[in-house]
Order: sequence, then structure tokens, then C-alpha cells
Amino acid sequence: MYCKLRCALKMRQRGESGRRMRYDFAYALETFVQTILNDYAKLSGRVDRRDFWHFASIVAAIFMLVLALSLVSRQLSVIGLVGCIGFIIPSCAIAVRRLHDAGASGWLLLVPGLNIILLAFRGRVGPNRFGPDPLGARLDAFA
Repeated sequence: MYCKLRCALKMRQRGESGRRMRYDFAYALETFVQTILNDYAKLSGRVDRRDFWHFASIVAAIFMLVLALSLVSRQLSVIGLVGCIGFIIPSCAIAVRRLHDAGASGWLLLVPGLNIILLAFRGRVGPNRFGPDPLGARLDAFA
């Protein structure tokens, strides 16, 4: 019994329990770059919460940096604004795939309030009409 508890505690500290995971900046940056380069406007398929929120955190950090630079110079704000407009399409695409994970249509992205609720909660377990469960491979590793 003690061994099982100790192993569970070690797994939890390493982020392997599946419940709470620490923020991993390297993984967030990798998710961001992969989404920008490979899945720029991909509206089909599903994405799990972790990838979605890692992408959103990097985009939010870039927006805050652009905001800070806009306070310094007007030219930097124009360049930053043009750069941030480029994030609209991949942000909408990953949000649509996140809604697909919840089993909802991507059109619900246009419904304020409801879309935030669906983006925050875990998606449907197992495959749905939008594709296989993105957590399927990760969960099978712990079984």
C-alpha cells in the first residue's frame, strides 16, 4: 500500500497522473510552432485541452508583448498589429478543433459564453464524428 502511494505521488510530481500537469514552456512553444507551421488553417480533427491552452498561452504572451511595444513606439505597434492579425486564422482553427473534441460543431465558436465553457472542459472520451480521441495514445500508455 505504501509503495503504491509513493509511486502515485512520484507520478503526480512528474505530471503523469493525467489530472494536474505543470506548465511546460518548451512543450507550449513546440505546440505553438507545430500549429503555426503544420495546422495553420486545419479545421478537421480534434485537439486536447493541453495543446489548446499551451497554444493560447503563447498567443496571449505575444499579444501582451505587442501591447507593451505599442506603448514605446507607434511604428512598432503597427508592425505588431499586422503580425498579430496573422494569428487570427490559427487561433480560430485550433479553437474549432477543440470544439470538435467536445463533440460540438465549430460554428459554436461564434456563440459567446458557450464556446468558453466547451473549450475549458474535457472532450468526449473515445472517437466521435470528428476523429479519434487525441488523448487515446497517451491514456493507453498508462493502462
